[in-house]
Amino acid sequence: MNCMLFIDYENIAISLSQTRQLAVSPLQLARVFREAAECHGRVTVARAYADWDRFSGAARAFAQQHIEPRFVLQGKNSADMELSLQVQELIAESEDAVETVILATGDRDFLAIIRRLQQQNRRVVIWGVEERTSEQLKQAADAFVSMEDLLSFVQTGYSGGNGSNGASTVPSTNGHAPKGLEATPSEESSSTIGKVIPAFPTPPGGLTAFTTEVIEENEVAGTGQGTSPFSENSTWTVPALAVLVLRFDLLLYERGWQWMAFKSLSEELSDDSTFGSTTAERAWWVNQAVAEKILLTEKRPHARNPEAEITVCILNREHPLVKSGLTLVPRAIEELQEQLHNKPWVAYGLLDRILAADINLPFEAQDRRFWINTLIHMGVITTEKRDNPNYPDRPVTGCRLNMSHSLVRRFRSGPQNPEEWLDYHLILLADHFLVTREMPWMSMGQLRRALEERYGSEKMRRAVDRAVNGGVLIVEHYPNRMNPERPTAGCRLNPEHMLVQKIRRNVDGLIRLVASQLQYRPWVPMSALEKAMGFHRQYGEYDEEREAWLALLMEPGILLVDKRPDPADPEYPTIACRLNFADKRVQQALSEESIAASQTVQEPMAEAV
Repeated sequence: MNCMLFIDYENIAISLSQTRQLAVSPLQLARVFREAAECHGRVTVARAYADWDRFSGAARAFAQQHIEPRFVLQGKNSADMELSLQVQELIAESEDAVETVILATGDRDFLAIIRRLQQQNRRVVIWGVEERTSEQLKQAADAFVSMEDLLSFVQTGYSGGNGSNGASTVPSTNGHAPKGLEATPSEESSSTIGKVIPAFPTPPGGLTAFTTEVIEENEVAGTGQGTSPFSENSTWTVPALAVLVLRFDLLLYERGWQWMAFKSLSEELSDDSTFGSTTAERAWWVNQAVAEKILLTEKRPHARNPEAEITVCILNREHPLVKSGLTLVPRAIEELQEQLHNKPWVAYGLLDRILAADINLPFEAQDRRFWINTLIHMGVITTEKRDNPNYPDRPVTGCRLNMSHSLVRRFRSGPQNPEEWLDYHLILLADHFLVTREMPWMSMGQLRRALEERYGSEKMRRAVDRAVNGGVLIVEHYPNRMNPERPTAGCRLNPEHMLVQKIRRNVDGLIRLVASQLQYRPWVPMSALEKAMGFHRQYGEYDEEREAWLALLMEPGILLVDKRPDPADPEYPTIACRLNFADKRVQQALSEESIAASQTVQEPMAEAV
């Protein structure tokens, strides 16, 4: 037989203290709950609900006893609402038949759920403090066991103290188990506790799905033919856990944090209706992320009270949902920004096909479309129906970026992301070295030293790791003429990688732009050059972005800077720049072959949607 255990820990702990019972540690109490529940058969779900920050060490104690601690925010009936919702949900989702449900509480608010469970022919057992348990609750339950009897029964009379025996009968101090704690004969009465956690459970308050526009099959597949698998009234479901991943990553990025307190995270989600309208609903979603291992939790000392502990959340970047989101979303935003340089909008299907062609995104079509639709739901991507020149009776969904959205600022190219510009600098350093030295590879030691001198050892190591793991750099061992027994680790750029292609294309374009400004003068004012760059959106929307691109070219000496007299105001010289025409990288960018190749690459990208 199977049973489920749900514990309203705040109610039990506070009731025990108010009745001045013998002090019981959280670890002892958790062990009592676990061992007593096993008398009813195999425990498929065991959970305890509380604002764990109020009970130092209690969450850890329950976890040690294989009872999952669930966080609820402080407030009247928060645990009651959470517990009631999850009892119904887990029973409905469970693949195993559940004969008995144990509720450890004394609150009469559980009368409704008791009646509902009994209507489903399930036995309901209540464990509560005798003096603090509602009489109506005692009468409604199939069995009631007082905490006093439970503690005495398990602590004194149970020989299998570690719960490993899973005994089918348990003696009490008087030789009989208390009413409601009789052992249930079963072949499955072992101490194994399984957790039934649905992948995307039904949230409280009826928040079952979130919708965006329906995407036609011909847009996604790009065939223009075939029947759409979606009806005209169908919706695309966007699980809130995906939104939570992006929101939490954004919060950590904006504040430069590695973790955030559970309460603070729940409060930060209050401006998004995706997570409900109450604190309990928001905490429910955070708990689901913890249960799915999307968020990892730890106990940390309280900043203002070191003796107390708080529960903090850490984004598990190895989780498949987190990993796919933080890989696909930046690429989708970057590619959409790139495409919008030459056109007012981009078809949904075209964006999907571009992402599908990226060899660095090994994801299925459903994953790509899932995250694109999540961005549409969040308002990062705005959509409107546009005429389809190929099929006039089938309009396409045109996509644009909401440039004011904080998530766009998080992932778009720009100096607000220092690590991204460090990656750009790494690529330019390697590219410049290979071209000017006319060598097929660059020593990893040389690359590391150049980056370390500019950024420090820690940032250098992270940048090199990103480049190697991301496929930007190809590392191989080459013969060492000085010491044949110790080959040299060398690297070269992966010409097929889209980031390498982007940097090379932008650097070539910027070199040619500076050359055009120098046609009739030996120097060009920096302000004039930045103004000219403003007409080329690949160099950013803001002045600091354009300045960052120029700084990249100054670093290897491609662009030379000096102060020149200003004819309009001789007392104040102006900052001017010119190209180093002796540099081989400049010569390569200005060669006819390079210009022709660049135009060939850009022509397909400029095609009509």
